[in-house]
Amino acid sequence: MVLGIVVNETINISRKEFDRLKAIIHQKAWKNDPAEFEKILGQIGWVEQVNPSKAQKLYAKLELANAREHVQGSST
Repeated sequence: MVLGIVVNETINISRKEFDRLKAIIHQKAWKNDPAEFEKILGQIGWVEQVNPSKAQKLYAKLELANAREHVQGSST
């Protein structure tokens, strides 16, 4: 593994790193912090360079988390 990237027949992001990013998104760690949100977007962008399909899964989770946040925020 090099820089969180698994180098086998094809390069890939490590499972540990992918799970860490999923957890950050699930926990909505950026709550009302634009800088933290941009940091998460940057990390997903890095994943996209290594494995675009995994990045798309993270983008989808992020979009869903944002949608839920807006729904919860507007109902209060």
